[in-house]
Amino acid sequence: MKPERVILGLAIVALGLIWLLVNLGILTTPVVRDIWRFWPVLLIIWGLLLLFGRGSGGLSGCLAAVIIILLIAAFFRTALFYGTAGDDYYYEIGRNYAAERVRLDVRQHAGKFLLTANSGTEIAKLELRSAARPLVSHDVSGDSLEISVAEKARRLFVGNGSDWKLYLQKNLPVELTLRTGVADALFDLTDLLAKRLNIEAGAGDLTISLGRVDGIINIKGGVGNITVYVPENIGIRLQAEGALISIESEDGKMTGIGERRYESSDLAAKDAIIELNVEAAVCSIKLRQN
Repeated sequence: MKPERVILGLAIVALGLIWLLVNLGILTTPVVRDIWRFWPVLLIIWGLLLLFGRGSGGLSGCLAAVIIILLIAAFFRTALFYGTAGDDYYYEIGRNYAAERVRLDVRQHAGKFLLTANSGTEIAKLELRSAARPLVSHDVSGDSLEISVAEKARRLFVGNGSDWKLYLQKNLPVELTLRTGVADALFDLTDLLAKRLNIEAGAGDLTISLGRVDGIINIKGGVGNITVYVPENIGIRLQAEGALISIESEDGKMTGIGERRYESSDLAAKDAIIELNVEAAVCSIKLRQN
């Protein structure tokens, strides 16, 4: 068999396999990016076939089969190691900090994320389901309690990802930065004093239930859906930038004030105003009455 046909066949098989696993939800976007780094393997196989394939069809076929088997074994070995969400880790941060606000920095590879109010007296409660113990730290800086939560770096990720739930005290102003590759995230801000949210997501669905305080929400992403639930007494200023962005307002009370700029039609009468800035390649934004 000619080396060119072998390489073309391998490329088609690999592309089809990856596409199938993505559609089945087994592979996530970070995995595909990681797999792409190994494309030079095809050049290595091609070169070996050119060296040993002339006049020896059996040898070239065996060589290609051995290399393919080794690559598949290495891939699924990694998949089995990292493929489950893993164990549960719990953290509590009590009230023994003289902080006037909370700054939360979260880095998650992929998975589910929940931010909501804490029903207890703790400043923060963290319920983290991950394949490996996350890196969690907290300290007071000035008048702020700085909390950092980070998933350990991994070469490859397969599976549904981690499942993180963060509960914060109701009466403390909150600033959150979330960086994630693929996320299904819910931000329940109805009982939180959320002043600023910075969300960076490669892909996924974001659902935000707004609270009743002034705030700024910045969202940067690749592909995704954003659903925002707005209380009747809350006003919205929306700025959207991207290639393909659709904006849908359920009550039709948004007024265009410029190119991809909108605001609530009765903004001056609202009790609080949220600045919502969205920058994405492909995105659907839906505003719903809460």
